[in-house]
Amino acid sequence: MRRQKSFLRDNRRIVAMVFGIIGVVFLPIGILGGILPRYGMTAWINGVYRQMTMNEVWMFRGIFGGVFGLIGLVFLIVAFVLLKGGSKRRREIELLKREGMMIVADVTGCEQNINHAVRINGGAQINYELTCSHTDVMGQTFIFTSDPLRKDPTPFLQDSKVNVYCDRRAMNPYFVDIDESIGLGSRVFEL
Repeated sequence: MRRQKSFLRDNRRIVAMVFGIIGVVFLPIGILGGILPRYGMTAWINGVYRQMTMNEVWMFRGIFGGVFGLIGLVFLIVAFVLLKGGSKRRREIELLKREGMMIVADVTGCEQNINHAVRINGGAQINYELTCSHTDVMGQTFIFTSDPLRKDPTPFLQDSKVNVYCDRRAMNPYFVDIDESIGLGSRVFEL
């Protein structure tokens, strides 16, 4: 499947996938551990190896199933929230592009954002953030910051200008569209 190449970095899907896998592993273990019959269970209790009573078996099943099931459920909920958060942002960007106001802002700088660095195999992949400003007809200056970027896009920008889509009633929410500003729009794809 080909995806459109972008300067934006979105790690939510990867993190959600990891959390989802952990949840899918733990939840069935908890459910099966809670419902499978355990007749004739023996245990080492207070230094004595003895047969467990049915009350002790049911208590063990409840604790085992509850702990594993709850851990699995929490991981699945976190994965679901991460996936929904990413899709909400994508819908918001599409809405801003379709119904919002486009302004052309001047790039004031691009800096590394160490607070959002991603560690992969012991090395850090640094995210970049592009900062741009726009002064309206009333003389009010607005500062815009892009979403986390894979690399510094300033060498690819023409005349140090970037498109910013914002709500028609207010300047927030907004989206700094670097891909369209440098012409990547629909020509370059990732495999």
